[in-house]
Amino acid sequence: MKTTQTFSVQFIARIKKSNLEQAFIYARITVCGKALEISLKHSINYVGWDRKRECLNGNAENYKKINKRIEHCRLRLMECYQHLLLEYQVITEDKIKSIFLGEDKSKNKRTSLLT
Repeated sequence: MKTTQTFSVQFIARIKKSNLEQAFIYARITVCGKALEISLKHSINYVGWDRKRECLNGNAENYKKINKRIEHCRLRLMECYQHLLLEYQVITEDKIKSIFLGEDKSKNKRTSLLT
C-alpha cells in the first residue's frame, strides 16, 4: 500500500509591529497539511520582499547575502526531509525542525553531516 506524503518549504516575511517598513524572514515547513515556522533571524526592508519568488529584489550586496542564506536554508530543510526518508522514520514538521536546528536526540553520522 502506497501512502502519499506532502512536504513543502516556503519563505515568508512578517512585518514588525514596531516598524512597518521592517520584517523578519521565516521558513514555513508543511508536512501533510501541518505547518510550522522557523525564524531565520534576519530583519529586512519589507519593500524589497518578493512574495512570489520568496526572496529580496535588488542587487545590493546585503540582499544577495540574505537570498543566498534563504536558498541554503531551503536546501538544508530538503536534506533533513531526505534524511528522514532514508532512515524510514515517521516524518513530521517537528522532526525536520529539530534536525535543522541541531536539536535531534538521535545523533548519528548522517545527522551530524547535515549540520
